[in-house]
Amino acid sequence: MYKTLYIIKTVTTSKFRKNQKQILHLAEKERIITHRPKGKDFILVPLDMIENKAYDPKFVAKILRGEKQIKEGEFIVHDSTKSIWD
Repeated sequence: MYKTLYIIKTVTTSKFRKNQKQILHLAEKERIITHRPKGKDFILVPLDMIENKAYDPKFVAKILRGEKQIKEGEFIVHDSTKSIWD
């Protein structure tokens, strides 16, 4: 069974403004994140991909719940030098 591998690139908003046509063309094939130094980042997604499972409301709710848990300190840090089974 094959898994889908998404290539994600990040561009600044100024680079996006300067190269909008090329970046939107690239966004048809790859995930593009526009980074704003003093604001939220955004993902450029073709409209026909919105129905993708990754945008399912249940999936988004899980992501938001995870972000909340991280902010509240409810997470475990794994020491990569040790086995997860010990």
